[in-house]
Amino acid sequence: MEINHLEKKIKELGGTKKSPTCQKSEDVNLFLREFENELNVNLPDLFRKFHASFGAFSFNNPIQVRCKDLPVTSKDEYVKVDYFYCFDMNCKHSIQKIIEHQEGHLPKGYIPFCDGEPGDLICLCVAEENYGEIYYWWHESSMEHNLFKIANDFGRLIAKLQVRDESIGSQEELKKVTIKAKPKLLDLLKKSGYGPKSNG
Repeated sequence: MEINHLEKKIKELGGTKKSPTCQKSEDVNLFLREFENELNVNLPDLFRKFHASFGAFSFNNPIQVRCKDLPVTSKDEYVKVDYFYCFDMNCKHSIQKIIEHQEGHLPKGYIPFCDGEPGDLICLCVAEENYGEIYYWWHESSMEHNLFKIANDFGRLIAKLQVRDESIGSQEELKKVTIKAKPKLLDLLKKSGYGPKSNG
């Protein structure tokens, strides 16, 4: 997959907002090289190109990805995908600082690059065995069972992203909910001293 395909996909998702606190785009390649040297890792080429193109950002729309093996997902098996971190070590949202903060919790060989649900991370595997694969790190699980594969590589992760529907339903659905809840709601209001009074 080429970088232009990823750029097109991000545009289809509604675009991004650049982080106001992280690096300027022209510095990203320098930060990427420093990061690789410091941690003695080689980042996949497409991953590097994506970060060189976008830097640190958040999405304009709420975004999700399917993670079917995670035990705490909603019934549709999707998790939130949010803020993409930067590689500038001086930034408070840098990948290096996330790694330092999670030392002893996040398994070695996994690079956190994005927020998931609150407290969770989306990671790139740079270990030899599963190199390039993307995993969801669930912070509430034990070290032995806290990584769940999302995609075979970074390109496939971006391809799988979807806009998250956070609406509470259509007007017709809302009407049905109101009708179903009305008797119970009225009963509660009456018991509280509010609402219409009973006859007799």
